[in-house]
Amino acid sequence: MQERRSLERRDLVYYLRVFDRSKDQLLGYVANISTEGVMLIGEKPIEPNTSYDLKMHLPIEIRGRRHLELEASSRWCRRNGSNELFTTGFKLSDAEPDDLDTIRHICSNPTLHSREAFTGKRLFDILASFFGLLFLLPIYLLISLATKLASPGPAYFAAKRVGKFGKLFLMYKFRTMTDSPGGTGPNITAHDDPRVTSIGRFLRLTKLNELPQLFNVLRGEMSFVGPRPEYPEFVAHYTPEQREVLSVKPGITSLATISYAGEEKMLSFSGVTDTYLRNILPDKLRLDLLYVRNRSLLLDL
Repeated sequence: MQERRSLERRDLVYYLRVFDRSKDQLLGYVANISTEGVMLIGEKPIEPNTSYDLKMHLPIEIRGRRHLELEASSRWCRRNGSNELFTTGFKLSDAEPDDLDTIRHICSNPTLHSREAFTGKRLFDILASFFGLLFLLPIYLLISLATKLASPGPAYFAAKRVGKFGKLFLMYKFRTMTDSPGGTGPNITAHDDPRVTSIGRFLRLTKLNELPQLFNVLRGEMSFVGPRPEYPEFVAHYTPEQREVLSVKPGITSLATISYAGEEKMLSFSGVTDTYLRNILPDKLRLDLLYVRNRSLLLDL
């Protein structure tokens, strides 16, 4: 396969899921495409010299289609530097030039996103965030003043987070620390974090520090309900399956947020990042995937 390259899971910000059309079985995720075929990353080895009917799910509707159906045969299979992932090369036999262009464009544009449809969910987000900002303005001013009096620095804190289709955006919070996360310490906060200010502990306990995210909702970067957005360095650890949470807008609250409302009490400042990645993030992503695959306005409510 021309221009064949190895691709670790952390490089897949978004992906095409590829299924065996005859069995509707997930084979893997498109990692690369050339003039001869495609390269997939999958959890299981695929035997070489085997013919398949492939069905590729597209992240957005293109030319009125949400998936491509192709015939292909596997050419090789090898471990992708991991005991968990395998890289497989497929030769396509019935692909049209438009099909190849579509797949290549998506794979080369990990932040691909379409014009958002104006749905009932988006209408609710706009109205609720607008009136929320309007009526909560006195609370914003009071918290801003208390934050600045408690310790030197700005009242607000903005951090880069990964949004829908892997697009980076700035998520806003009221500042609760003497130092910004990632500046001189970890990006995760524990119950004994020495950086948290006195007013900051109250804001974190009551979740009032999250109120500025109404700006993110109004701007269309977030929704009221959806998977909580993570720092890019945490998203780098997602498996291909877990990256499905990037197919929807992140939210202020989620099933995982409710389940882990007391997350900080479960963490200690010493080794907080490793503990979070090993013990908490996988279960939060499991709940986020459950939401993504069953989402509805009723579930949001």
